[in-house]
Amino acid sequence: MRKTPRDTASCRFGKCLEACPFGKVRAAAVLVLCCLGSYTQASHPKHKVHTIVPVECTNGYFEWQILGFIYSARRAGQEGPITRLMSCTEEQLKDYKGIDLVPTFVAPSFKNIVPDDEYAAYNKPGAIMAWLEEREPKEDFILIVDADNIMRFPLDPVELKVEPGWAFSGYHFYEILKGCANELADKHIPQVEPRQDTLAGPKGRRADTVGVPILMAKSDLKKVAPLWLEYSRRFRLDPATYNGNLTGDDFTKHPGDKSWMSEMYGYSYGAAVANVWHRKVDYTDSLLPGYAALWPPKILHYGARWSVPNTTWSWHKSWYHNNFDVTACPPWDLSAERPSAGRFPLPPRPLDIPSEGEDFLRDLIAIEPVVVLNAAFCERHMKHCPKSQQLTEECAKVRQQEIELDIAFDVMEVAMQEEECKNKHPDCEEWARNGECEKSPRYMFWGCRLSCGRCFPPTLQVRHHSKVPTTAVAQGSAWPYGAGRKKGSGAWSGAARASTLDGRQWLDAHLELANPVEAMQVVEPLRNSKVHALQLRNKVASRLYRHQASQLHPGGMASGLSHVTEEKMMGDVTFFIVLMGWFGVVLWGLILMYFLGILQ
Repeated sequence: MRKTPRDTASCRFGKCLEACPFGKVRAAAVLVLCCLGSYTQASHPKHKVHTIVPVECTNGYFEWQILGFIYSARRAGQEGPITRLMSCTEEQLKDYKGIDLVPTFVAPSFKNIVPDDEYAAYNKPGAIMAWLEEREPKEDFILIVDADNIMRFPLDPVELKVEPGWAFSGYHFYEILKGCANELADKHIPQVEPRQDTLAGPKGRRADTVGVPILMAKSDLKKVAPLWLEYSRRFRLDPATYNGNLTGDDFTKHPGDKSWMSEMYGYSYGAAVANVWHRKVDYTDSLLPGYAALWPPKILHYGARWSVPNTTWSWHKSWYHNNFDVTACPPWDLSAERPSAGRFPLPPRPLDIPSEGEDFLRDLIAIEPVVVLNAAFCERHMKHCPKSQQLTEECAKVRQQEIELDIAFDVMEVAMQEEECKNKHPDCEEWARNGECEKSPRYMFWGCRLSCGRCFPPTLQVRHHSKVPTTAVAQGSAWPYGAGRKKGSGAWSGAARASTLDGRQWLDAHLELANPVEAMQVVEPLRNSKVHALQLRNKVASRLYRHQASQLHPGGMASGLSHVTEEKMMGDVTFFIVLMGWFGVVLWGLILMYFLGILQ
């Protein structure tokens, strides 16, 4: 009798199984697991993130910052490419020397789009708008950071629940962005209904009180960026915004003063008008060095001067504004109080920091930015500078300090995991019930950890644990986190540039982006299509479930479902839908094995 294709496939599989020591049953199990693994990967795809860093077109100052950020991002395990968005005029670009330093998009300069009012912060939303329009990335999510940020942990859109309509951002206290919930918001964005939650600001706000880092769906950022620029302009030109009591700006005190915070308000207002809101913002995610670390932060922002108590060391980025050349090779004069090349003065070693407990963590995080910056500089020096004794010796000191810092973080990690979780004040429970955990996190996360649910879990990480061992021998050539070590982050030549570097001309050529507010007069309630569809299915199942319960329980529907919450109901139905998907995969796996002759 002639063999069919199925018989042939069965025969081949039979021979393989006879030679395999696991046997048919184990082979079948392996095949089922492969099917399940494929289903898991398909159900939880790896979302790609593109990180952008808007900067000005100046030699020196932003160059050492961008090198430090990129190094910290790789050290923190942040996936995806990183692009510098550099706003330049034609004259600035001619004089700029570091165009090949990192992957770069040269954007127009928007700082003079308003006559007689130069405001460099217009460049942030303007550069983002131009980049999205002329060099749209393939990634679905965009992470926006400032150059003076140090990343400590990766920001993942799945973990942070970022999706169209919902973004992740850093925290701003209400007193900093008062104008999101007072008469300024009523004046500028009256079409936005006041929010009744406290996810990212007080109840009654029309815009979220947030700022960088911002992680957002690309589709949302395309809507937000033009509005961000437009509302920055409107806020800055509003005569009422000189009043610091309304804005939270301590630097505007007299009529005619223009707020430097206009761009910050521009983002909050623009996101609200675009109907993009922010997941629950955690006060501890972003931290200024020198402040108490109530939880290991994800991002450090070294924007102000800080020091390590009981030591002589302090640091401020402004000390190296335009007089530090990160590209200069040895010899360096490191005897100066503030060197102009090579590396920054070394901060105290962890063993020399006299503090203990929570203060010790605060001080370790305080020295981290300079340790990471020096490591970034040395990574570049070791690749681009001729070998010399000074280069080897100085960079060995830098690498050793980086290793010692990681070891100290690991020691703190164990101590925090084992720390007893308790309240430090007898009124913590009452305060927590009154919402003080959200209103006053600076105290509550420290003094009322138990009541606020801020206990350190056994899995707590004080730093990101990479695959690179921190106990490696400190050698000048051992740089595990360099910006050029991963695909897509270090191979480039030249830089892409916008069609024109004149901001006014660029806006004139893109009129559809220059007047974005009129296109979004009505802000409809947020509704994600996938979530909405799931809720509809769950509502149908909920009605059926409640009907059956009313028949089964003598007390009717109320008594039968008194212990069932809507949230639990949605969770149960969602679990049932997912479970049916798993059964389907197993069933198809069994059918496939039967067809191949594994199961007879």
